[in-house]
Amino acid sequence: IPSGDFACAFLPITNALNSSACSATPALKVSLKQAACWYLPQGFKARPLPLRPKRMRSKVIERARLQLWAMWSAFLLAALFLLFLSLLPLDTAPALWAGPDLLLALALAFSVRRPEYLPALLLVGVMLLADFLLQRPPGLMALLVLIGSETLKAQSTALRDQNFFMEWLSVSGILVAILLSNRVIIAALLLPQAPLGLTMMQSAATICAYPALVGAAHLLVGLRKVTPAEVDGMGRRS
Repeated sequence: IPSGDFACAFLPITNALNSSACSATPALKVSLKQAACWYLPQGFKARPLPLRPKRMRSKVIERARLQLWAMWSAFLLAALFLLFLSLLPLDTAPALWAGPDLLLALALAFSVRRPEYLPALLLVGVMLLADFLLQRPPGLMALLVLIGSETLKAQSTALRDQNFFMEWLSVSGILVAILLSNRVIIAALLLPQAPLGLTMMQSAATICAYPALVGAAHLLVGLRKVTPAEVDGMGRRS
């Protein structure tokens, strides 16, 4: 290669088979992280590439943080709206049937689909507020829902690759366990409670309403399972 056309910057390679093929230009220093040999036009001034990984990483972290706060706010607003609906005096006659517990179904849906969007402190605060407003034993339902939520969070990784039927089955089992445990503890404390038939009716209505609630949450706030592209090789969210 004529020296008038190109200047060669080369890290000398010496071993038993060959020796350095070209001499390094004294004016150009090549680090070990760069290429072994560069052919540069004469008079060309190399400029360092801008370092953007840290800036891009900070933007990704900031976007994820905003998404987290947005989903926390969405759950809180949805819970307050459901509590408001449950307090409306739509029927003053004694209840002959029990509707679904949409707040409980929403909490379980968040727990099994996106556990990071429902921290324990937020869940306990909302359920405590519901206990006081609905005149339930303070803290009992909140504790039971917290235990059920943490159980579903522990199973969320295994349920990530399963179909919706397996998710529905797991949520249904946790839901029935919460409502029956609530009845057993209230009966042990000799406190008045609703008939068993209404409790079973409410359990069945909540289980039947779960698919519709999950579909509405997916359309309104984007509640969905973690995709494989969002999980790294260690099983953590990227």
